[in-house]
Amino acid sequence: MQKMYLLFLVFCLVDLSCSCDDSLLLVGGQDASGPLSSIHLLTPSGWCSDIDFPALPEPVTNPGVHIFTLKDTDRNFLIVCGFSSDHCKFTENGSDQWNSLPLLVSRGYGVNNFDSVMEEVVSSSKSFKVVPLDNQTVVMVSTKENVSYVGNTHTNNLDWNQGHGDTPLPWAPAEDQTAEFSLPGVAWNGVFSKNMTGSCLARIGQELLLTGGRTSELPMDMNSRVKSSDATVGRMSPEGAINCEDASGCGPRWEQGVVPDLIEGREEHACLGTMLDGVDVVLVGGGTKFDYIKGKSGYSYYIERETYATLRSVEVFHDHLWRSGPDFNVARSGFGLG
Repeated sequence: MQKMYLLFLVFCLVDLSCSCDDSLLLVGGQDASGPLSSIHLLTPSGWCSDIDFPALPEPVTNPGVHIFTLKDTDRNFLIVCGFSSDHCKFTENGSDQWNSLPLLVSRGYGVNNFDSVMEEVVSSSKSFKVVPLDNQTVVMVSTKENVSYVGNTHTNNLDWNQGHGDTPLPWAPAEDQTAEFSLPGVAWNGVFSKNMTGSCLARIGQELLLTGGRTSELPMDMNSRVKSSDATVGRMSPEGAINCEDASGCGPRWEQGVVPDLIEGREEHACLGTMLDGVDVVLVGGGTKFDYIKGKSGYSYYIERETYATLRSVEVFHDHLWRSGPDFNVARSGFGLG
C-alpha cells in the first residue's frame, strides 16, 4: 500500500496570532519519517510560524480534533484525542502545556451523578472521531483496542466556565442507547459487523453519519472467506430514530440501512458536513479500498491475499442520495477535511 501523508485539518475560526480567516490548522499526522507531534497553521498567504498553541505532547496520527472559543470570553481552546495515554488532552492559546480531558464510562443510563456511576476509561482506545453538534456541544465516537466492532458515543458540553472554574467538563457517555452500539450490515454473502476503526464521522443538520469502514469476515464459498472495505452508512440523530417499529423505540440510537450506501466502499477516508450553494451536504473523499481473501482455490492450492488501493474519488450526500463529485487530483488516505 502506498504510504501517504497523514494529517488532520480543521477550519481555524479563532485568532492564533496570524490571521485565521479561511485558514487551516494541521494537527499531528505522519510523514516519511513517521508520526508527528507538530501543529501548523496554513493561511492564504502561506505557512504561519507564530502559533499560540504548544506542540503536541506526543506524536499522533488521525486524531479527533476540535478548536473553539470559550463562551463570553476570548479564550481559545484546542482539544485533541488519540494519544496513547490520557486519550484526550486540551490546551489553551498562550499555554505551554497540555492537560488531560477525562473520558468517562457509565455503569447505567440516565444518571447524571458522575461520582456514583461513572469512572474514567482505563482501557486502550483505538480511534476517535469528533464533530460539533452545535455551538456548545461536541460529539465523539470511539472504538477500543481489539473491539473495533463496538462503538461508544460521548458528548462534551463546552460551557466550561459556567460554575466549574477553570476545570473542563469531561467527556460524558451518552445517556441512551447510543452510549455503546454496533452496526450490522447486509451483503450478498451474508450479515457482517461494521469495523468502525476506519470509518469517518460527519454531521448534516441534526444527523450524524458514520461512513465506511471494513466488514467482518464473510463466506465467499464453501472453501473461502473474504472481507473488504465497507460502503454502509450508520445514522444517529438526537431527535430520534427513523425505524421505530422494533422494541428499541424511537429514541436516539445508531441505525444501519436508513441512509443509502456509499457508491464505493472505503476506509481511512475523509468526510465533512458543509454547505454547497446554501444546501447542507456531506462530502466523502479519498481513503483506501481494501480486499482480503483466505481459502482454498481448486483441489489443493491455498491462498491468503490482501490488497490495498488508495482512492481519489469523491462523493456528495444530498437529498438522501450519494452522487459522484469531482475526483481529487491525487489519491490519498488517512487525512482530514476542514
